[in-house]
Amino acid sequence: MRGKRLKGGDYLSFTENIIQKVWDKGKVIPEHDENIYRKDDYNSLMLRHAYRNRTSGYGWEIDMIDPNGGDSIKNLRPLQWKNLVNKKMLK
Repeated sequence: MRGKRLKGGDYLSFTENIIQKVWDKGKVIPEHDENIYRKDDYNSLMLRHAYRNRTSGYGWEIDMIDPNGGDSIKNLRPLQWKNLVNKKMLK
């Protein structure tokens, strides 16, 4: 299992099935393979195989839209990792 980074670098574990469902919520890019390429809500490009890869400019992680909303699929979305970091810094 792989998961969402929490404070202190720990991860909330997600199954591969949940990771795929979250990936599927990313924006499809016309004329690109949706199994490989998606965009997040900030229109940043992500690569499916770069999940939790912070050394890649196309890496992404699972974000909780509402931090108090729980980890149901409707509250999860894919975010390019730099956007996730910036989101947390603005709070």
